[in-house]
Amino acid sequence: MLIVPSGASMSGDLKHPSKAIPKGTLYGLALTFFSYAIVVLSMAATITRASFYQNTNVIQLVRILFKI
Repeated sequence: MLIVPSGASMSGDLKHPSKAIPKGTLYGLALTFFSYAIVVLSMAATITRASFYQNTNVIQLVRILFKI
């Protein structure tokens, strides 16, 4: 919640804030979408379907086992 007011107060520093703010918001949303898509696809490629059926916490276990 603090990001929006701070971003709005900095809009005076931009050359074209009416174009830059929506473009930055859309780029942020796209980056988030693709990040989540990569996570979902990598988990789908590495975890078997049987693991999902047998253990509902398989996602948490994979996160613990493969720390970055």
